[in-house]
Amino acid sequence: MTPGAPQPARWLALAVLLLASPAPARDPSQSWKTLHTPHFAVHFNPEAEALAQRVARTAEASLERVARELGHVPRDPIQLVLSDEGDSANGMATVIPYNTVHVFASPPDDLSVLSDYDDYLGVLLLHELSHVVHMDTVSGVPALINAVFGRTVFPNGAQPGWFIEGVAVRNESALSAAGRIRSSMYRMFLRTAALSGTFPDIDEFSGWMRRWPQGNAPYLFGGFFLDHLARKAGPEALRELSHLMSGRLIPWTLNLNARKVLGADYPTLWEEWRRQVERESLACLDRIQAAGLTPYRRLTQRAQMQHQPRISPDGRRILYASLSTSDWPAWRWLGTDGSDDRKLFEPNDTAGAAFTPDGRSLVFSQTEVFRGFYRFHDLYRHDLDSGRQQRLTEGLRAHSPDVSPDGRTVVFVSQRLGRTRLGLLDLADPSRVRWLLEPSLDEALHTPRFSPDGSRVVFSMAVPGGGRNLWILDLSGGEPRPLTRGEALDLDPVFSPDGKSVYFASDRTGIYNLYRLELATGNAVRITNLATGAFSPEPLPDGSGLVFVVYGPRGFDLALLPAPHREHADDPRFREPRPAAPDLSAASDRYPVEDYSPFSTLLPRSWLPLIGSDPDGATVGLLFGGSDALDFASYQVSLSLGLSGRRLAWDVSANLHLLYPYLFLFHSKRSFDAGNDAVLDGQGFAVTKTEYLAFAELAFPFSAVRSNHVWFINYDFHWFDRETPLSLRPDDASPILPDDRRRAWLGLGWSYSNLRYTIDSISAEKGVWSSVSLRYSHPQVGSGTTLVEGRLALRGYLPMWRENHVLALGLNAGAATGDDRRRPVYWIGGLPVRDPLQDAYFGYRYADVYLRGYDPWAFSGYAYALASAEYRLPLCNIERGVLTLPVYAGRLHAAAFVDVGAAALSLSELPSRWKVGLGAELRLDLMLAYYFPMTVRLGYARGLMAEGIHNVFLTLGNGF
Repeated sequence: MTPGAPQPARWLALAVLLLASPAPARDPSQSWKTLHTPHFAVHFNPEAEALAQRVARTAEASLERVARELGHVPRDPIQLVLSDEGDSANGMATVIPYNTVHVFASPPDDLSVLSDYDDYLGVLLLHELSHVVHMDTVSGVPALINAVFGRTVFPNGAQPGWFIEGVAVRNESALSAAGRIRSSMYRMFLRTAALSGTFPDIDEFSGWMRRWPQGNAPYLFGGFFLDHLARKAGPEALRELSHLMSGRLIPWTLNLNARKVLGADYPTLWEEWRRQVERESLACLDRIQAAGLTPYRRLTQRAQMQHQPRISPDGRRILYASLSTSDWPAWRWLGTDGSDDRKLFEPNDTAGAAFTPDGRSLVFSQTEVFRGFYRFHDLYRHDLDSGRQQRLTEGLRAHSPDVSPDGRTVVFVSQRLGRTRLGLLDLADPSRVRWLLEPSLDEALHTPRFSPDGSRVVFSMAVPGGGRNLWILDLSGGEPRPLTRGEALDLDPVFSPDGKSVYFASDRTGIYNLYRLELATGNAVRITNLATGAFSPEPLPDGSGLVFVVYGPRGFDLALLPAPHREHADDPRFREPRPAAPDLSAASDRYPVEDYSPFSTLLPRSWLPLIGSDPDGATVGLLFGGSDALDFASYQVSLSLGLSGRRLAWDVSANLHLLYPYLFLFHSKRSFDAGNDAVLDGQGFAVTKTEYLAFAELAFPFSAVRSNHVWFINYDFHWFDRETPLSLRPDDASPILPDDRRRAWLGLGWSYSNLRYTIDSISAEKGVWSSVSLRYSHPQVGSGTTLVEGRLALRGYLPMWRENHVLALGLNAGAATGDDRRRPVYWIGGLPVRDPLQDAYFGYRYADVYLRGYDPWAFSGYAYALASAEYRLPLCNIERGVLTLPVYAGRLHAAAFVDVGAAALSLSELPSRWKVGLGAELRLDLMLAYYFPMTVRLGYARGLMAEGIHNVFLTLGNGF
């Protein structure tokens, strides 16, 4: 471990580079195209051109609506990246370094909160473009700053997440016929929170809420809150709030704007709205109860997401997908009476599973990395007796499997370029796939299920313009036939054991309930009456009842609905009428296409001033960087000039992902005073030097969903110009001359990680992280010295007997040998008392292994070993802020530790130099300015050896 802290300028440069590089690494072998519209540059793979043309038309129509709603049109073209590198539905937007929207082509899955749409890509673009238009609105002093420094200040982007996401979620529905404000699922979340007393205060979700609904909270409560304010004060109120904030130099004065536009501050308006939601929810509950609530029995109490139930062929066990706040995704099973609930195995994720007819194995789907850059669903077979797994497909993008009653085939859904397909796979020869149906882009398929005789398949399919209906397909031939019609979302169809009816879930009343549809007549009757929601019916083979998924205040659980089932008449009062869906892609424009060029977006869009020092005094400079829209190339440049000596210094770095392996380049020049670098006549004195550094590294990443490896090889070259002259006299006693030799290292290394976290984790809870590196310095590689060095870092995490209690083990070690023994290579020691505010500003973090209980950098040598063991435990969840102020306290946790370390001139001396320190820490997770997490560590350690001290430290960082 080497001493010193990162220079503030370099941390700032790193921050700029990260902001300029929002996209993940892409497959460099893929070619890309670009089409230009009046307001967009759309980037896509050649095979996605038809989809890209539609997205371009939809984006233009969506931008027109959003700009009219928020009163602003971005000046420069918006970079829109359309990708199909994974099977998850989502998008993201940023305004730094330029306005960019990323759109993932995959449609939402069956129970996604995004599943209520009239045009999925249209609703997605309304949301993401709301972010761009909202944050790009800048006026007043911030606009003057941006006129000088470029795209640096965006006051609307510094508001809490509930406001930023609230604007976008509100616009989803205000500007379409669907979206989350109209969604029965989102309304279920809100209604249940109001009825159960779990409705948060406005300060509770200004940071990260660990309790349900976690990351959905800003979207859910922020969206409905701002929709309420727009209904109350008019839609122009949100536009006025956006424009008022856009001119605020200090953007955390939300309530000043609220009082001016809305007549009250946000906490007051929030309480008024909450009371209104509670009154409306109670009135809704009264109407539901008047018709008689359906009795059922809960089978699980794990909450969060317990879903996708499947009954074993013998009817004795229930398989289900489980995600809890304190565990990893898993397939579990339990008895139909709720007993013997246990984990089967932990997949990468849960995208559907089905029993084979003999009950001895499962066919399931999970995500895995494909060809190094893609995350696709594939089918696997899991043997329930041995636990062995067999991969059935590779890159097929298959999910939602169901096994035929004869055990010979699997029906599934696949997707590509936004379109879904219904496929039939031969289990004896998984390479044989028969495609049954490939509907249009607007007709996404979901959850196919075989009939008991295996002759038919029932599934749900999206309706163009909104809704989802049930369809049935005869496998002997013919076209699929609709079973339901309308704008409701009909989900999760499954045949009854006798094949005469289909059970499903639907929101046709505005509340999700279970239905039974008689195939002979086509009549559907509602068989539950719940105040929350019911999903995913699964009939027991003997007809004694249904297993289903029920929603509650803490999420989704499994429940049992005994037979017979009481029938209920639908009450349409709970479902609001919807406007006609706008056709956002109706235009017939076809935009010209050209090859993608990274140079069109590489120019810097902003710069920052720098103030520093060199040996002559103060320096001034500038920092700028850039990245192309696809993140194939990024760079940062720091230049400074001395005011007295006119010394020029620079740092220049570049990341190139145009090819595999990835290339990183760095070059710098700096001048400094090397204290006591020379000794003449027994007196040490400083020597002024100019150092030039050149560094190049090739990185070879190999990724999987749960782990990743990176191999790297690098070359590091330093050379020096000494400015301080030396005047040697014959009588100087043992002079030590400055070391001006070149330094060159050839390095080779490897790192690996499979660390795992849960929602409630206070640190990594399982897995290892390791890094091994070797460096060779010799005249053969251009060095003026000879040095061979090896380093090892190892971390391991073991879950303990209490939830989220962790035993963390850390080891750092290194050894060097060579002809340069004037300076130690390694320093170890304790943690210092720091100024947390200063460290937060400059980005300093202390997250390595230290020898606490001793002075910082107390021991040095050519070899060292440093180990630490920490018992980490949570103390309490605070999860509160102060009204709408930009400060939020998350979780308080603690650690008791023992550190053992030694440094010496050689490996053989290490056993005689061991030092031991004991102590404990309190750690508080904070969120400042709404988006900047940090952990404050207050600790005490005592070194047990002679050099030990009472080490009190206050730093930032979460430990190793």
